[in-house]
Amino acid sequence: MVFKRTAMLAVLWAVFPFSAMAEDIVISSTFNSVSTISEQAQEFANKCLPTTAAAFLKMVRDAGTASTVVTRNSDRMKPFLVVNGTRTICVAQSSKGYPILPTEVFEQTINFNEMPAEDQKSLQTSLARQLALTGAANALIKTEGGNAMGVYYMFTSDNPLKFYYHLAFLKLNEIDESKFAFVTSSKGPVSSTARNQPPESFKPLYQK
Repeated sequence: MVFKRTAMLAVLWAVFPFSAMAEDIVISSTFNSVSTISEQAQEFANKCLPTTAAAFLKMVRDAGTASTVVTRNSDRMKPFLVVNGTRTICVAQSSKGYPILPTEVFEQTINFNEMPAEDQKSLQTSLARQLALTGAANALIKTEGGNAMGVYYMFTSDNPLKFYYHLAFLKLNEIDESKFAFVTSSKGPVSSTARNQPPESFKPLYQK
């Protein structure tokens, strides 16, 4: 599913519920996971989402070496289990029912060249927290010369297996910091890792 640029920006700016950002959520750098072939895998899976050994083995077989299999709890606020062929992942969810993603998921989406590592971490932490609480995230990155880049991420379902992301150039007279949940700056260029992409690109969340 691909959104027209103007439609996506309008939706994100119009419905972004900043008031929902009050919930305290801890964002990790990596997924909580173990190797699917490890001795601890079934115990890990059962702690994440009570499941029998037979059910877990079926997930592993269904995932094979290239697929991703997800088993969810009926309570959308409780963790769910993902098996992707090499890793077994326990994904926590927020009180809003969205996955709490680690900062590593933002790798290979948008590059923040020359931005200090701590600033990148703060930016990605904010994006992950926004997604967990609202299903959408944005940030404004000011660049040299007075212009800026708008960064946008969003889920497109209640049980997302991927997110969409978009990068928009903003001239000085187009910048409105009040429309962004996070504002920072970068001395270097900001660019999408995708090439020849439509205005919005997507990335699977749980693939190996």
